[in-house]
Amino acid sequence: MALHLGIDTSNYTSSLAIYDSKSGEHFKKERPLEVEPGSRGLRQNDAQFLHLKNLPALFDELFNDIDIAQISSVGVSAWPRRASDSYMPCFLQGVFAAKMISASLKVPYAEFSHQEGHIASGIISRERFDLFEKEFLALHLSGGTTEILHVKPSNAAFDIERVGGTKDLNVGQLVDRVGVMMGFPFPSGKHLDDISAGTSHDEKIKTAKKGAYFNLSGYENMAKDLFERTNDPKIVSAFLFKALEETLSGAIECVIEKYDCKDILLVGGVMANSTIRSGLMKFPGAVFCDLNLCVDNAVGISYLASSV
Repeated sequence: MALHLGIDTSNYTSSLAIYDSKSGEHFKKERPLEVEPGSRGLRQNDAQFLHLKNLPALFDELFNDIDIAQISSVGVSAWPRRASDSYMPCFLQGVFAAKMISASLKVPYAEFSHQEGHIASGIISRERFDLFEKEFLALHLSGGTTEILHVKPSNAAFDIERVGGTKDLNVGQLVDRVGVMMGFPFPSGKHLDDISAGTSHDEKIKTAKKGAYFNLSGYENMAKDLFERTNDPKIVSAFLFKALEETLSGAIECVIEKYDCKDILLVGGVMANSTIRSGLMKFPGAVFCDLNLCVDNAVGISYLASSV
């Protein structure tokens, strides 16, 4: 048996994936959680209910494509990060489903963090399997995470230390707040990225940074002020993404000076943003997750499950 099942129930996406350890191929099934128009996110009890609605249909689709008897292990995202204080109820739906399938098929079960899944997805999307065996830096950007990480190999998947990042708002959270403020649907990242292409601005960017750590809440106020003055979402979006790119670049430079790591893996949904992605390409060791696997998915979890 060579198929390994991964399950991830994040705050905005229900996702399943299969990794075939014999062929090295993977495929995924996923469905976003519905967010009410005008809302800036989901409450945890709503996210749990939506996963409960999504998962049966996703499993039906998945099991129509594979021989379930060929599944030899099951992995699941059980927490946001592998830390004692990291917990979100939305992951319980995935854990419940994974334990039921593991017990029914009598195959090994393993828990990983959502963050480890993103890191593994980035590695396999670029076929940089050497990163499973050595130290590297990672930048994880999403609606709920803005962290610079020092990553080491570990029997549990990875040994991860936070060495930089936000001290208030997350990058994705900031982008969505600004987007909803300007009348765009949640999540707003793709909409703002599309309209900002080729747009310039004359705003002075003021960063609130100390070493590799920074504050982002000031950019929300600056974006609101700019929108009130210009009523132009293109200019606001261009300003916001350039400000974020400069802040992140400065923080990464501080970390590179401290750690002797040549590779920087860039993962998470916000890494699909064209301005941020383009600006961070200046780092020689940058390894960008494939756009198809930047957003929340279970592909990395299915790969990690293959080692159980």
